[in-house]
Amino acid sequence: MTIIQKAQKTGLHPHVKGKSVLASGSGGGAGLRAAHRGEAVKRPRPARHAVARDRALRLADAILERVPDLDEWALDDEHLDETVDMIAGVLPRRSLWDELLGPFYTTHSLGKVLGVSRQAIGKRVGSGSLVRVRTQDGKSLYPAFQVRDGVLVPGLGEVVQALRMGTDDEYLIAQWLATPVDGGLSPIERLAAGDVDGMLTQASHTAMAWAA
Repeated sequence: MTIIQKAQKTGLHPHVKGKSVLASGSGGGAGLRAAHRGEAVKRPRPARHAVARDRALRLADAILERVPDLDEWALDDEHLDETVDMIAGVLPRRSLWDELLGPFYTTHSLGKVLGVSRQAIGKRVGSGSLVRVRTQDGKSLYPAFQVRDGVLVPGLGEVVQALRMGTDDEYLIAQWLATPVDGGLSPIERLAAGDVDGMLTQASHTAMAWAA
């Protein structure tokens, strides 16, 4: 089995979309929670397979470029499954909310990326430095946009804490962070660009509006 076949088999790049329910105001979070109850949009099988194969090929190329010695050990027949399983374990997971908030990390995969324990992740959620959303069956998911280059986006905690002054709806907070303003950058992108003070001011104003 080649790395491409293994990647497709393990579902590294499944493509499922939720219904578009992006909404402004306090109702946005409720709309996001409802999205996962919608039916996945099914593509014609040949097109879906073509997209999956193209993504798997690009993934394989990127891996070999970043880790050029992989083909000497990790991609041989004996170690291929183990290598792909390790890669799959740290990739953000797709869900029906992807079109709205992007891919998500699980608690396990986020811990691997950040190099912290499950308990440390829980503390960050509690302190407001990390956004966590829950599925109806109780699974914890973490929007991947919060992480850049293996660390949380600087200023994220301050902004999330400010937003929590107006709501305890983590879906609404995640939506606010990920939604571009006037066709420009989203708040999380502006945070990543270094505009912490500006986003903190906007978050405070937004929280007051939510709480009104």
